[in-house]
Order: sequence, then C-alpha cells, then structure tokens
Amino acid sequence: MSRFNLNFLFLLIILFGCNLHHRRNANKLLVDIEHSVDDFEYANNKKKLEIEERELLERKERELLERRKRDQLVNELRYAEEFEWQVQYYTREYQDEIKRLEKKIEEEILNLNFFVENGYKRVRTMNAYQFHQYEIERLMKEKKESNSSYYIKLKDDSIKYHKTYTDEIRSRIPNVESRLIELKKANIERYKANIERYKANIERYNNEIKRLHETKGKGLIDKSDVSKFRAEFDKLKYNNMIEENKNSVEIWKEDIENCQYSIISHEVEYNRYNNLKSEVDSLEALNSRLQEIKNSIEEKKLEINMLKNRIEETELRNKELKNQYDSIT
Repeated sequence: MSRFNLNFLFLLIILFGCNLHHRRNANKLLVDIEHSVDDFEYANNKKKLEIEERELLERKERELLERRKRDQLVNELRYAEEFEWQVQYYTREYQDEIKRLEKKIEEEILNLNFFVENGYKRVRTMNAYQFHQYEIERLMKEKKESNSSYYIKLKDDSIKYHKTYTDEIRSRIPNVESRLIELKKANIERYKANIERYKANIERYNNEIKRLHETKGKGLIDKSDVSKFRAEFDKLKYNNMIEENKNSVEIWKEDIENCQYSIISHEVEYNRYNNLKSEVDSLEALNSRLQEIKNSIEEKKLEINMLKNRIEETELRNKELKNQYDSIT
C-alpha cells in the first residue's frame, strides 16, 4: 500500500473518531437541554399548582365566610322570630301574673284586716281554744249587763262549761296563750310581707315587659337575649313558688296546732258524756254520741299525719326548686 493511502486511511480514522466524539457531545447536549426543559416545565407546573391551590383555598375561605354570614343572617332571623314569639308569650304570662298578684294583694289586705279585728283567719274558723275563750268573754260581758239572778246562774253554768275546755287545753299546753299571741304576730307579719312581695313582683314583671320591648326595639337579637328572658322568667316563677310553699308550710303547722286543740276538746267532751252513763235513760244514744266523738278524734289525728306528710313533701320540693333556681344563669 502506498504512503498516500495510509495517510488517507489514518485521516479517515481520525475523522470518524472526531465524528463519534461530536455525536456523543451532541447527544449529551440534547439530553441536558431536555432535562432543562423538563425542569422548567416542572417548576412552571409547580408554580401553577401552587397558584391554583392558593386560589382554591381562598375560594373555600370566601365560601366559608359567606356561609357563616348566611348562617348568621338565618340565625338572626330565627332568633328574631323566636324572640318576637317570646315577647308576645312572656308579655301575656307577665300580665296574667300581674292580674293574679293584684287579686292576691286584695285578698291579703282583707285577710290582714279581718285577722287584726277578729284574731282568727277569714278563711278559717276559730280554733277550739279561741272559741271557748271567746264564749267565756262574751258570757262574762253579758253576765255583767244582767240583774237577774236566774240569768246570772245560767251564764255562770255556761262559763263553767267552756272553762272546762280551756283549762284542759292549758293544762296540756301551758304556753297556749303566749303561743296564740306569737302566732297572731307572725300571721300579721306574714300578711304584710306577702303584700309587699306581691307588689315587688308586680314591679319586676312590669320592668321585664318594658325590657322585652326595649330589646325588641333595638333589632339586634341573639341567642343570649332569647335565653336571658326565659331564665329571668323561670327565676321569678321558682322564687314565687318557693315563697308560696313556705307560706303553706307555716299555715299547715298552725293547722296541726289547731287540730291538737280540737283533739283535747273532743276528749273533754268524751269524758263529760262518758260520766253521764249512770244518769241517762238511753245508753244507745249516749254510746252513739261517744262513738261520734271518737271518730272526730281519729279524723283529727289522721289530719295531723296528712299535714305532716304534706309539710315534708313541700319542704323537699322547695329544696328541688332552690336547686333549679340556683342552676339558672
């Protein structure tokens, strides 16, 4: 082979090698370009995705805010409607209570005046001791006004008859006189306290009606306004019930004492009739009367037990009402 051919062959080999190297570099450049494009697209897509996510989050926040505003508006309308109903309802309730208390005031004033004048309650009769004591005083007054010895003798016999009862009651209940004075004072104080309490409650009810309409007039009603007036109404109701129950308990305690006076009087009467057995012609009629007295005694004993149970139940009920009252905020 000639020298020229060798040189040409060597040149071809060099050119081929250069071409291979160039193609490798070109391929690498293309790969790098492709990677750069991919990186750019990834970064661009990531940025778009972040923008979309941010826009989505902002849209959700706006929707949530709008939903809350709508809910708030719905609630305000609902509370306003409920409050409107409560204004009408509680206004009627308060007005009914005011009318009831005005009648109670009239009744208590009558009760007070009657009690002060007569010494016993208008809706009840005298107890047994008061009755016999009243009869003794009346007979003694009539005796002083009479000049007839026969008439005076009749009055003395009647006085003796009634003193049998009062003496027996005093022997078993030595403090009966002071107790009756104490009860009279307590009853007068209770009547006066009731009248003042009823007047104060009427004022509170009127104030609540005024406050209801003032709150309604402001036009800004929320849940607290609705529950606040309901709580105030319940507090007034429970307080009135507690005080009325206390009054009832004191009245029932006094009724128990009156029953005890009646039992003693019935026993005196029983002994008096029982001592007549040797003097009467008809034992059947006498025994019938004795049985009636026994029945009256048993009835009074049953009444005492009933009143004691009623007192116990009412005091327990008052504890429950007090707990309910204290739980109201």
